[in-house]
Amino acid sequence: KRAALAGALAYATASRMESLSITLLESWREGTPAIAPAATPVLAEHVGASGGGHLFRRPIDFARGVERFLDADERRRAGERGQEYVEERYNWDAVCARFRETVARLAA
Repeated sequence: KRAALAGALAYATASRMESLSITLLESWREGTPAIAPAATPVLAEHVGASGGGHLFRRPIDFARGVERFLDADERRRAGERGQEYVEERYNWDAVCARFRETVARLAA
């Protein structure tokens, strides 16, 4: 699975029902950019915050994302931005810190 994600042009999803896309994070962990629907709030938030992908609203926008990532340098840059995002926000220390903060806030 990791090799397939790492070797892909991009991770593409058309899902409109995501709460947290593990496969999006896994693709970024491998340095692969994403193409995701702007109409899905959590995907749009992650892609926007990371700079690790391309958002689409219409089929032509999806095609533009594919075209964008045919450029190897652009694909690498977006993939690296996604990879940095995952490494910073979803490493164990960061996740545990957010969990502790949430528990402390709820206990207060």
